[in-house]
Amino acid sequence: MQSCPSGALSYCDDTLRLDTGKCSGCLRCTTACPNDALTPHAALQLHDALRKRSDKELLLISCERQKLFREEEIVVPCLAVFSHELLLFLFTFSTAQIIRFNLSGCKSCDNKEPCREFQQDLQCVRQTSGHYRLPCLDVLTEEKREREGGNRRLFLQALGAGAFQAATVSAIKEPGARCKPPSTSRQAPGKIQLLKEVVESGDTMHPLATAMIPKVRISADCTPCPRCAGICPTGALTLVSEGGGKKLSFSGMHCSGCSLCVQFCQRTALSMYCDYSC
Repeated sequence: MQSCPSGALSYCDDTLRLDTGKCSGCLRCTTACPNDALTPHAALQLHDALRKRSDKELLLISCERQKLFREEEIVVPCLAVFSHELLLFLFTFSTAQIIRFNLSGCKSCDNKEPCREFQQDLQCVRQTSGHYRLPCLDVLTEEKREREGGNRRLFLQALGAGAFQAATVSAIKEPGARCKPPSTSRQAPGKIQLLKEVVESGDTMHPLATAMIPKVRISADCTPCPRCAGICPTGALTLVSEGGGKKLSFSGMHCSGCSLCVQFCQRTALSMYCDYSC
């Protein structure tokens, strides 16, 4: 709710509600949610598109409102859909020499605030990557687009024909609708799965992906009781047998960083941290 720039999300009667009249379709809520409770269909399609276009020399990424109708272009609902994890996934698996983000209309867009946050995220990932190889990153501004002769008339024609469709979030269908019941299966959320692919992509551990994985400290005060393992939505915390007793085991490659375990620990024996900060 805090990440939504238009205040379209609210929580009432144990239900997350979406006001579609306020929603601008920026999908910033999906990047903020640690457990994939808000997952747009566009995000799954985006992963496939990134894989298929990974061998292009130039990769152009635009939002629905500013698409340039070019062969090398990947269109997303809004650039704000790119989380730190998705950016790192893109940089790791794309062999494109240049990745260009089309920001030409962001300043005048309803989603200008989420787009500004995306630019900060992009800069953060670049700065914290250290010496690890990144493709040449470029942004297409309004001024650059005019100099390159971008044809805005095509976009306006497509807009008039109804080509633009606002992105929808699959977990919330309409105003006042209840969210889907949570899945009973425990699995790592999409962001962590992306990080896992990056970590396992080379012979050596990827330093930035490894730093992004949440970590939990378990102090000697842990009894252990089943509260934290029971509340963990991804199965990152489990109780294992050891020396005739029980021991709390933690797997960072399954942790979403939601910190529910820390909040539910009655003995304050758990603390969560991350080596990656921005």
